Amino acid sequence: MGLLLYFGSRKAELFISDTTGRKFPDIKFFPNDATIVESWNPVLDEVANYLKRNDRKSVMLIGYADNQGTEAYVQGISRQRAIEVKKALLLRGIDASRIEVEVKGDADPVGDNSTYEGRIANNRVSINVQ
Repeated sequence: MGLLLYFGSRKAELFISDTTGRKFPDIKFFPNDATIVESWNPVLDEVANYLKRNDRKSVMLIGYADNQGTEAYVQGISRQRAIEVKKALLLRGIDASRIEVEVKGDADPVGDNSTYEGRIANNRVSINVQ
């Protein structure tokens, strides 16, 4: 599990990478969209099944976006994407206490934001098992 730190009334959990666990592909999104495309359902099923078999594991969902739009827009759509993945896992029976959401916006791009394909690569939610 992770280490808990308390900052006043806020709790922050520091996750330690799961070196023995499974690595799942990032869930990709079309630009300006937070809808999970149906083709990602098998990956979400795999994540949920893995978490059900490993009940001490939790997951950190990290939302990302391309650099198109204002900072507020980029942060907002990144958050909405991560929340949509969280909702999908909740519907698959994973307890909310095992799912954390983090927003990175347009930080850490993996694709070239000047191309459509690059923007799709950057519009993602990373799934980190903890």
